[in-house]
Amino acid sequence: MRTFLARAGGETVKVKGSTLRGSLGSGELKSVRIRSVRILRKGVEFVGGGSGHGVGLCQWGARRQAEKGRSYSRILGFYFPGSELSEVDE
Repeated sequence: MRTFLARAGGETVKVKGSTLRGSLGSGELKSVRIRSVRILRKGVEFVGGGSGHGVGLCQWGARRQAEKGRSYSRILGFYFPGSELSEVDE
């Protein structure tokens, strides 16, 4: 899930998964790849998978694409569509 709907006090608010992870801390919510959410008596349980960096690039997926011979620019374009690569003078 990339976005959650949080309801409290009659209000519904959209919360980005990355915002939630940032608020809870990456040690508490290891990934925003969440399949389900359960409300418990003393908290909330998030069920999902992954333990990424939270930036949108799967290292194993990128590695697999590289093993198939895809260029770095094509791999980055897959994970970050619409982005552009450019050289930076140091």
